[in-house]
Amino acid sequence: MVPPAYSRSSARLSPAYTVIITTALGLLWALAACTSAFRVSDLPTQDMEPHQVIEEADENSYESLYRKTENFYTEGRYNEALDIIYSIHEENPQAPVKPELLLLQAKIALMRNEKFKARLYLKKIIQHIDEIDLRIESLVHLGNLYYQEGEYEEAYNYYLETVNRQRFASAAGESFNLYKKHKRFPLETFESYRAWSGVWLRLAEISLYYRSNHELARSQLENIRFETLTIEEKKLYYSIKKRLEWQIITPEIFGLNDGNISALAVDDDDLWIGTWNGGIARYSQGSRESTVFIQGKESLVANTVRCIEITDERVWIGTYRGLFVYSKSSSYWQEIKHFSQNNSNPDRIEDIKYVAGTIFVGTLGRGLWRYSNKQWQSISHNGLPGKFINCLELIDKHLFIGTMNLGVVIFDLQSDTLKNFDTVNNNFKSRNITMILYDYPEVWIGTYGNGLYRWSCDSNQLSHLSKEAGIISDNWILCGVRAKSGLYFGTFGGGVNAFDKESEQWRVIGLREGLSSLDISASCYSPPLIYFGTLGCGVTVHYEDRNSL
Repeated sequence: MVPPAYSRSSARLSPAYTVIITTALGLLWALAACTSAFRVSDLPTQDMEPHQVIEEADENSYESLYRKTENFYTEGRYNEALDIIYSIHEENPQAPVKPELLLLQAKIALMRNEKFKARLYLKKIIQHIDEIDLRIESLVHLGNLYYQEGEYEEAYNYYLETVNRQRFASAAGESFNLYKKHKRFPLETFESYRAWSGVWLRLAEISLYYRSNHELARSQLENIRFETLTIEEKKLYYSIKKRLEWQIITPEIFGLNDGNISALAVDDDDLWIGTWNGGIARYSQGSRESTVFIQGKESLVANTVRCIEITDERVWIGTYRGLFVYSKSSSYWQEIKHFSQNNSNPDRIEDIKYVAGTIFVGTLGRGLWRYSNKQWQSISHNGLPGKFINCLELIDKHLFIGTMNLGVVIFDLQSDTLKNFDTVNNNFKSRNITMILYDYPEVWIGTYGNGLYRWSCDSNQLSHLSKEAGIISDNWILCGVRAKSGLYFGTFGGGVNAFDKESEQWRVIGLREGLSSLDISASCYSPPLIYFGTLGCGVTVHYEDRNSL
């Protein structure tokens, strides 16, 4: 159909069509002008996703550059990483230095063994940066730097500041609470805990080997999560742990010239150490200072100490030249004349036992004595308990008396009657009794040469343990002590035989395990410390394993 305004015979356009054509040409011209501002290369190709355009536009952002720098560091391309860091600084010379870039520079310096430069970067971080994660990591690196150079005090201070920074509260605080509750690690925080345990391990190592502070090292070791340690760190951990489980108090430390220990007793912080021929000393477990009583009224004249018994107000000391009492309030010694009436031949005191206000004294030669109503009374009936008393032990309302030649005698404290243990159990044949240890419902009886006996108070069952039977290491039992981790029996030449009551298992503790001597003559217990007096090598201290308590 031909528009009415158009005629084939005429080329002239109507006014309306002129306006329409002019407008269309104008629009095409404007579109062409806008399109000329674009290049074909600027347009996405068919193979390029829209988000790639955005990423390429952000490749010069700080976040992108920092990720690239970290990747270069991880790959060992340190020069390329530093080039990016320097370019960031050059483009923004007035902007504060980014702490994470400082830490990366420090790490690169460490990898290149540029220790001085690394120190500068790390110290700048801990002096001027508040971000806890970066401060902690910088402190660890500084501690390691000083440790490697043998500057252990400096290293210790940086390690200590590390653990004092809320123990990685910012980096893994919630994870720490999770660990305490469930005893497991979230995977994302395992490395944080590994680093943390490594710091505690270094602190314990420095405290033990370079500061000689065993107590501090022991407490620091307890903060370590063993499962997070590396193989090499675990070896160091075991080495420190074994060293801390055993300690030797030599005669030089407790101040006496005799390493032959005859008696031990604990009174709160004080360890009283008696020797065979060197007298007695009071050793403070806390301060590790010793008091030796050798002068004036504060002296113990007799040096041949055999037993120690401690009461609230006094310390009773039995010697081979009589009985002596030390007053805690006045620090004076008093000799009990009753046992030194024969000045040329004083009584040999072998054991003392304090029972409900009454002192019992066993002698070698004059039998058993009791101090009651301010008088000394001899306890004897029908030849019992004999003249030679080796040891005393309170069991319920009975005093069990170990003798040198009559076996075990039982003294009923209520009826004042005596009877031989043979009448209770006629299978008991040993005569020379060196030790009696009560651990309800059992009584352990050590002998001189005939091994160890185990008797049940409830069932009256008696069992004999000997070296020949392969149960204990030696038949000469000199002492015994009850601890939370088990029973320990000292022998004359066979070290210590330890008995685990739960598993009913025995193990021998010898020189390899940490004892200073195999001759164990005395023992006592002050949780978690077990003291073993030796013949010739002072006192060996064993720290119970906390896992066994």
